[in-house]
Amino acid sequence: MATTVDHCAVDARVRVIRSFRDARGTWVAEGTEGVIVHLATDWSTQEIVFRWRRHDGEEELRFAMRLRTPGSPLPAADFSPGDDSGDASGSDAGLGIGLGIGPGIGRMRIYFERLGDAGEGTRETPGATAPEAHAARLSGPLPEDPLRRVIALAERHDFAAAELALAAVVGIGSEETAQEVQQAAERAAHERDKARFAWLRSLAERCWYAWSSQATSGGEGAVKLLTLRPALARLDACERTIGSADAINAKR
Repeated sequence: MATTVDHCAVDARVRVIRSFRDARGTWVAEGTEGVIVHLATDWSTQEIVFRWRRHDGEEELRFAMRLRTPGSPLPAADFSPGDDSGDASGSDAGLGIGLGIGPGIGRMRIYFERLGDAGEGTRETPGATAPEAHAARLSGPLPEDPLRRVIALAERHDFAAAELALAAVVGIGSEETAQEVQQAAERAAHERDKARFAWLRSLAERCWYAWSSQATSGGEGAVKLLTLRPALARLDACERTIGSADAINAKR
């Protein structure tokens, strides 16, 4: 029997409905979709091993099995360890691990929506151009939030207006701003919108470098690199994905 954690299992197609960091610090943005290709328990580290296939390749995430807030009881779990041995319940006294928030046993539904199984029809197909979703974002008034207004203008390919609107964005060098722009850039790549991706990628890089430049010591700078490098690598992967799609279309 295969491992299952809450509603997540191998071959399930899932969408992230709440951004999070995994136990190793990897950031996953809301709206990211993929198919779970491996799900297991690593009892030596007390972690759930979650590997999924996204439009830009496979990625492995780690979730602490006893992920909770200090002093709270372990969450009610819908957990089947499959062929792995061990006990997913009980006290974690003395372990000194798994404290915090994020995906874990009993919390997967907070972060992941199950869209169906691989090979079955779903509400949306990751990797498609998603013209309906894009068209929906082009209608209606622009958002009041300055950063979301910039992103919305980029959605409409009004890059000159988006650049002007940046002046109203406070905290361009914050990690939260960089993550939101990164998410928008990845969505543009996912929808194969090359012009929008190029503009948002440039903005995301500006935000990331502004954030990382605020390090006040070599140690803090090294820590920021643990977030910066994977983010930039994700943008590179998106660039390759769009290039591959263009090459395939050119051969047709």
